Amino acid sequence: MSRIVGRELIVRDNKRFHHFKDGKCSCGDYW
Repeated sequence: MSRIVGRELIVRDNKRFHHFKDGKCSCGDYW
């Protein structure tokens, strides 16, 4: 499940949420 809010991307991955902003994830990953 993913949702785009403005330029931010929120991805739900089973037990955790990944919050992308300007290509940088809140967990430290890049995409």
